[in-house]
Amino acid sequence: VSELETLPRDVSRLAYTQRILEIVGNIRKQKEEITKILSDTKELQKEINSLSGKLDRTFAVTDELVFKDAKKDDAVRKAYKYLAALHENCSQLIQTIEDTGTIMREVRDLEEQ
Repeated sequence: VSELETLPRDVSRLAYTQRILEIVGNIRKQKEEITKILSDTKELQKEINSLSGKLDRTFAVTDELVFKDAKKDDAVRKAYKYLAALHENCSQLIQTIEDTGTIMREVRDLEEQ
């Protein structure tokens, strides 16, 4: 609207039409970029979910195997504690990645306003 007010009044109809087509082209490019970003985001979320599930399944199996032997051997008991700590750290890492993505999205939304 401000651009319209700054344009001279004697600009031809062709100039207005070209400007409108230019704006429409820019909007089309922005939509394509937004679609690509949404696709990338969905792909990353699928990957995070897959890795999170794999982590939980692997931990469950390993936990069961190590826990059986942890009752008998002090070294295995220590290994079990390390396994539990590793699992907790991986879970925290995944949570941090998800939180970072959420914050980045919120920042981008605020910048666009």
